[in-house]
Amino acid sequence: MRFKHDHMRLWVEPNEHLARGTIEPGSDVNLMIGVEPADASNQVQLSYRVNGGHVTNIAAEPVRHVGDTQYFKACLPCSTLRDGDLVEYSAVCQCAGRQVPSAHEAEQFASSFRVMSTSAMGAQAPSSNDRENVKSISVASSSGDPRIHTAISGTYKLKQTHLSLFAVDQKTGHPIARIPFYAEVGVVAYVPSPKLECKLKETIKDSYKKFLYRSSSNPERYSRDIQVPDAFTDPLCDVLSSLLSPETIDALVGDSNKVSDLITGIFTKAKEINKNNEISSNDPEASRQILEAAIRAYVKEHNDLHLADQNAQLQKIVWAHPMGVLATDHAGYLSFDLTRLPPDVASAVASALEARRRNPNITTETSIWLYPMAQEEKCIDALEQVRFAHDAIVARIELDVELDPVLCQPKVCEFVKNLGIAAMQNPSLTDWRLSPASFATNPSTLLGEDGCESLLPANIALQEFYFYQIVGLSDIHPNDLPPETQGKVKFGVAHEYRVAWYPLGHSLGQIQYSLPLAPGESVNLAVIDWTRRDVGSRAEDTSASEQLVHNQRRDRTITETVNAAIKEYQEGSSFMAGAALSTGIAGTLGMFGVAAGLAGSLGGSNSDSQGSRDIAASTVQKLSDNITQSSASMRELQSTVVVQTTQHEKETIETRTVVNY
Repeated sequence: MRFKHDHMRLWVEPNEHLARGTIEPGSDVNLMIGVEPADASNQVQLSYRVNGGHVTNIAAEPVRHVGDTQYFKACLPCSTLRDGDLVEYSAVCQCAGRQVPSAHEAEQFASSFRVMSTSAMGAQAPSSNDRENVKSISVASSSGDPRIHTAISGTYKLKQTHLSLFAVDQKTGHPIARIPFYAEVGVVAYVPSPKLECKLKETIKDSYKKFLYRSSSNPERYSRDIQVPDAFTDPLCDVLSSLLSPETIDALVGDSNKVSDLITGIFTKAKEINKNNEISSNDPEASRQILEAAIRAYVKEHNDLHLADQNAQLQKIVWAHPMGVLATDHAGYLSFDLTRLPPDVASAVASALEARRRNPNITTETSIWLYPMAQEEKCIDALEQVRFAHDAIVARIELDVELDPVLCQPKVCEFVKNLGIAAMQNPSLTDWRLSPASFATNPSTLLGEDGCESLLPANIALQEFYFYQIVGLSDIHPNDLPPETQGKVKFGVAHEYRVAWYPLGHSLGQIQYSLPLAPGESVNLAVIDWTRRDVGSRAEDTSASEQLVHNQRRDRTITETVNAAIKEYQEGSSFMAGAALSTGIAGTLGMFGVAAGLAGSLGGSNSDSQGSRDIAASTVQKLSDNITQSSASMRELQSTVVVQTTQHEKETIETRTVVNY
């Protein structure tokens, strides 16, 4: 049975008895319910019914907390069921407005099992393919069996509100008055056992290295001397230690080959569950869930491996819830109020009552112990007597104590007599129906020795007040009402209140003064009572107001003008000329030669330049700044002081004469 809703998950841990769908008669069924995520507000409730009859709800108790998973334990009281009874059950977890499974799924009973003896199981053992058919047939046949219908229709859930006790004398049978009793409820709780040391740690490391070497596509990458970190092996050790039975672990310690096959099979299954992805150590909780699923799948395929019983890993602790001390009244009757019990204790008591009502000889884990005069050797279990009224658990105890022959009270010290211990924690009609004499006047108890009145504390209310309050409901839409009542009927809630005043008893006060007198001596005592009362009051009223108004204005103007003009003229010219002439002649005259030449050169240059520049500039700047500021302040203080004094003085003088005759 697994559900997921509102970001929450709920499942019931596998149980070897429920795995086959049947249990042996005379045995209870312990269910371990897991919830994720863990939260302090998680409340798990288990609902079940027998043969399709009345639905009973049981509050599951939290037993352990592992990571983000919270486990609850619930016990189905099936020891009183008969052979052939069908039990259907479903679990619901609620947390801060969320719940899992959904409201529709919660109404369905998702799981069931049948009570069947070994002989009947051998004759009617169905196959795995026919279990669903057997479930549907059994439900149909149970509704048609008149014997089963009569038994279921006659059952009802007991709602005891009182624990009543009658104390009588063992020899005479007379009621014993004013004997104190201490009561407590013994409840069994289951807590996780201490964590055991993992015996397979070193073997797991060696087997894991072999697995890496064999499964790798590159075996040279993994050396046989590789060191496996503890951060990887410790979670696997924890999961194996918690899931495998101690016998299976002891058998694996001496067989390394079997451990190697186990590790290989677990990681193979884990890869299949994780869709061929490697298990990451970054998310320990997810890794643990994958390993748990892989181990369960591997163990299921191997008959020589066995899972541990989850209930056997819980340690049983018995604790007691005290109910207080009461003393029997003149009728030998006392009554404890069971409505004051915490919800978990009250649920355990209700389950024990239901189990003992079905089978008086059954032994339950819940007990109600009564200790006469707080003596442990004389204590009794009120549930063992199996005296259950409609709204009370009744017990009867016979005591062999030394009684006062006149008052029928145990001889105890005066200090205990003067305690004024009440006989009823919450007197009601239930106490009146069981012991009417407790509410009647008994003249023999009103007079003590020598005619002196013996004052006894009353057990009935001195004053009672009743009143009610009407609260209208505004969240109901008029269209939700029937047509004939619309506009005529208004919905509301009437709260009824009852206030009762009960006496807490009385006792003698502390001795303030002792006066010794000789025989015949007379002493006059004057009692002066002087009282002075001063009442003063001072009233002071001071009010202060302050107002400040400030106004500031500033005007600023800046004007700036710049004008500039530049005019420039430039002119230049250049002239250059040159000429050259060269002439030569040569000849022969007889034996002589004649030569003549002429050369000439002429050059000239002229340059002229003119320039003119005219610059003019003008600048004008104007600055104007105006600041205006005004302030006004007003302060007012008013104070009024009124002093009133009242003085009252009273003096009283009383004179008494004390004579010892």
